[in-house]
Amino acid sequence: MSGARMLRFLKSLSRRKPMEPEGEESNFRRCLTTLDLVALGVGSTLGAGVYVLSGEVARTVSGPSIILSFLVAAVASVFAGLCYAEFGARVPKTGSAYLYSYVTVGEIWAFVTGWNLLLSYVIGTSSVARAWSGTFDDLIGNAITRSLREAAAMDLPGLAPYPDFFAAGLIMLLAGILAFGAKESAVVNKIFTALNILVLLFVIVSGFIKGDIDNWNTSQASILNESLYGLEDKYGISTGGFFPFGVDGTISGAATCFYAFVGFDCIATTVFIAIAVSLLISQAGDSLRGLEWWSLLLLTVVLGLLVLLVAGIWRQPQSTATAAFMVPFLPVLPILSIFVNVYLMIQLGSDTWARYAVWMAVGLLIYFGYGVRHSVQKQRLENTHNDVHIHNIPRNVE
Repeated sequence: MSGARMLRFLKSLSRRKPMEPEGEESNFRRCLTTLDLVALGVGSTLGAGVYVLSGEVARTVSGPSIILSFLVAAVASVFAGLCYAEFGARVPKTGSAYLYSYVTVGEIWAFVTGWNLLLSYVIGTSSVARAWSGTFDDLIGNAITRSLREAAAMDLPGLAPYPDFFAAGLIMLLAGILAFGAKESAVVNKIFTALNILVLLFVIVSGFIKGDIDNWNTSQASILNESLYGLEDKYGISTGGFFPFGVDGTISGAATCFYAFVGFDCIATTVFIAIAVSLLISQAGDSLRGLEWWSLLLLTVVLGLLVLLVAGIWRQPQSTATAAFMVPFLPVLPILSIFVNVYLMIQLGSDTWARYAVWMAVGLLIYFGYGVRHSVQKQRLENTHNDVHIHNIPRNVE
């Protein structure tokens, strides 16, 4: 590939979509009220993960300190949410983080953001549907599990032991409700959000009444049983107390809670390089504890890159236009958001990163194999370029 072609290819990766593309019209109308939007935001957080994930994290990762895990996750969410809010104020169009990235930083980053959004929605939808299915199955005596294990068992690694047709039916049902329109689906969402809030209030009040601090203490017999039957997790055997797995367990629980509820889309709207940095640090963690030379060199390089990144953000030209909402304490708060996100990402396990790497590899293969050559924005720019050439052709006057 020649130098000129390589330069054009690199420029194509950073082509940006204009705020008002010529010939593009939207038929969407703003029919949601402030209450609808608040209910959508609360409903997206109060999913089945609140009931399923919290118990799993408390049992194996954080213990009672899961309340601090949620607090750390909440602070990280606030930082990312403030940046997200200004994006929405400056680009008031449908398209979420995908469109924000497309308008501000370019096409390749928009694709990465959209691909991560897709992963977030797939995981969120499937986990909620599976939680509903599992809970309903428990209520009917595990009849679904027994019948499907016998009739349609799947012995494949990485997959469920059987196809969950009940969960798939729930997804199709909710998709049908959504197809009726945003206003109708918002009504359903408000009903379920109200039920969720009532359930959570009941659990909180019951916890204050029935809670017993003595349950934080782990007996010697329990520790012996965990060691005999191999119930240790990656943080070792629980020793009881408010931090049964140490502060590391609390921070790791915060990472799990944050990314399970929020997804990677908020990170993608901040800085994508944070993913690569956190991968390097997480892989070199054990070597850093051993003070191996290559890990120290890697840490120095990573810190240098972060300093350059901070300097680049600090020197980034600021828009003088006033938006309906603007992030306070620029650029300190966005930089702090990046560091909090990177630190939480380091706490995620290697299995999570391996799955994410496969997902990103598939996405980039699709983009470079098809998307970059068939981009709608590319066609729009080519048509504009051709129109300019036609208008500039001199006319011979006889």
